[in-house]
Amino acid sequence: AEQFAALLGAGRACLGLGHFDEAFRYLGAALDLCTPEVSAPETAVAAAHYASAQALLGLGRLREAQRHAGMAFARRVAALGEEHRATLSSLSLLGLLHHRLGHLHRAETVQRRCLRLRRALLGPDDPDVTASLQALAQVHFARERFKQALELHQQALRQVLARSEDRPGLQQRLHEAAAWNAVGQALHRDGQHEAAEWHLARAEAECLACLGPQHAQTASVWQNLAALHLHRAPRRSLAWARKALRVLRKTLGNQHPETAAAEVLVATCLYRCDRFEAAHETLLRAMAMQERQLSARHPELCKTRRLAAEFAAAAS
Repeated sequence: AEQFAALLGAGRACLGLGHFDEAFRYLGAALDLCTPEVSAPETAVAAAHYASAQALLGLGRLREAQRHAGMAFARRVAALGEEHRATLSSLSLLGLLHHRLGHLHRAETVQRRCLRLRRALLGPDDPDVTASLQALAQVHFARERFKQALELHQQALRQVLARSEDRPGLQQRLHEAAAWNAVGQALHRDGQHEAAEWHLARAEAECLACLGPQHAQTASVWQNLAALHLHRAPRRSLAWARKALRVLRKTLGNQHPETAAAEVLVATCLYRCDRFEAAHETLLRAMAMQERQLSARHPELCKTRRLAAEFAAAAS
């Protein structure tokens, strides 16, 4: 039991530093100890599965992450009941994984349920409720319901900013940066370009100050800036998109779904710069990555295939 606790602690520490490979090695070793001869508290085993799911999500291994998140949720329901903060964290993670795997209807159902239960258990202004608002907003965004996504993201931003005096420090600033970024992205898709640029500039300034230029969260802001300026300033967009792709290749690796999505954005920028052959080649490379990572009916892969047909016609 002591060795299990030590391995779980080491895995969580690596997870907090963003060292996902190392985290999963420690957590896997901890779970391997769970035999009839070596017992550990049910809540601790659930925590190891939950942390394993987070590490695998960071590595882009979505189906494995879903399996561990499901085991964490089941064990927490059995040990703690459904209406418990830790159980609802597992439910939210399951919803996020449904989203990443392209199961958007299922993701929306899970995130709505999680938001309702969190509000009832924790009150309307708890940070976990804010996280649920953002998770549900992201599902709306993926389903192209941009006004609903914007309303929820703006509500979440107000809650985050309301906590700034009570929770000063780096983590609060990072939560604010993520919220500014999400609202900026939603404002762009709602057609409010000036407001979107203002929010994304706030997000970029906070990310650079807190995380520096070589962080995935900073790269996310650059991707949104690239998308915002795609039609008005495609060469500027291409510079942002390439910068973001370099960061994601370094931080997440070449085989991560987010890296593939970043390469699709670079291809789109090349296309808008009238570099049709380069755009088509880049998109085919990204599509090959997505075909290895995602199911055949995943919405993102379907979008990439439609773009590939358009780019092929332009390149010829």
